[in-house]
Amino acid sequence: MPEAFTVSELNEFLKISFDESQILRDIYIKGEISNFTNHYKTGHYYFTIKDDSSALKAVMFRMYTRMIDFVPENGMKIIAHGKIDVFVRDGTYSLKVDDIIPEGIGLMYISFEKLKNRLEQEGLFSPEYKKSLPAYPRKIGILTSPSGAAIQDIKNVSARRYPLCELTLYPSSVQGFGAVNQLINGLRYFEETDVDIVIIARGGGSLEDLMPFNDEKLAREIFACKKPIISAVGHETDYTICDFVSDLRAPTPSAAAELALPSSNEILANIEHMRRSLEYSIKAIIKRKNCELEEVSQNRVFLKPFWMVEETEKTISHLCVRLRTAMDNIIADKSAILKVAEINDKIAHIIERKENSLGKLVAKIEALSPLDVLSRGYSVVFKDKSVINDVCAVEEKDIINIRMKNGYVNAEVKSIEQAEF
Repeated sequence: MPEAFTVSELNEFLKISFDESQILRDIYIKGEISNFTNHYKTGHYYFTIKDDSSALKAVMFRMYTRMIDFVPENGMKIIAHGKIDVFVRDGTYSLKVDDIIPEGIGLMYISFEKLKNRLEQEGLFSPEYKKSLPAYPRKIGILTSPSGAAIQDIKNVSARRYPLCELTLYPSSVQGFGAVNQLINGLRYFEETDVDIVIIARGGGSLEDLMPFNDEKLAREIFACKKPIISAVGHETDYTICDFVSDLRAPTPSAAAELALPSSNEILANIEHMRRSLEYSIKAIIKRKNCELEEVSQNRVFLKPFWMVEETEKTISHLCVRLRTAMDNIIADKSAILKVAEINDKIAHIIERKENSLGKLVAKIEALSPLDVLSRGYSVVFKDKSVINDVCAVEEKDIINIRMKNGYVNAEVKSIEQAEF
């Protein structure tokens, strides 16, 4: 037999399959409400969503029922968001609802959410692309209906808060057919002018009325604009794509003017504070300088003006005495130098005379020197280191040494002859 599942196993398998399904975990269901029950004790809603041929049980728990601003009722056409869940015990499935939107508004809301998520993933809402507002704008461009309350609110706030700023209106439809193109044209117009800030504004309205401000083309035009843009569309609880992509979101047009314009009263208060601080600083400087002046005025120079002249005269007189003494010393030193020069001359003369005498003595000594005699062709004979001046002092075969001018000669005596004179 083939393997069989138990009912519990099948229901468990179906629950796991439903839980893992990407579609069934995040699904929108549209239809008509029937069999609606508001469980007042728990706060849960139990109802059925049906169409012409089928029905689906649904439950919405209290944590989600508190997040919608209406109570569903039988016959109401809705779009419900949630996940399909299997009840294992009974083998039934139902929709666990986390949001309910009336059908007319629901399609717009779904489109809004899809566009919002896509633009957010592209980075159009990223903080790093947000431009800062100038502190003191000279001109503000306003993109709104000329007949709406938004322009009057902005004018009233501007006149009260910062009347120096010039307001420039670009009239545009803010709802219905053609509004998107007019809003885009207004942005392009302000891009070419010298306005410092652009405010896109309109009063409150239904989701259908605000749909031009959820347009993708307008969102991309806002993102590309080089001017800082404040979005002030609808009431405080209304949010549009325009709010997310703009550089700053204001809950109302009046709040946009408050954010864009500085307070003249605060500016005047700051100026007054700075004036007082400056006045205090100047007074403190004057007081300090007066103290310095008082201290300087007590100096002896000002109390006795001629004191410095007298001191200077004393100094000059002392310097004159020192100068004269120094000059006398220089003169005395000059005389001593002259005397030293005379002594040096005498010493040089004596040295020269002595050198001449020494030269003569050297010449005489050189003339008497045996070496000088030898240089003239004479020689000296030695025997046993004694000078021989007589032939009788030698015998044959004696060894003698003969000293000449440039060396010695050793010789043996062969014969001896005496000279006759």
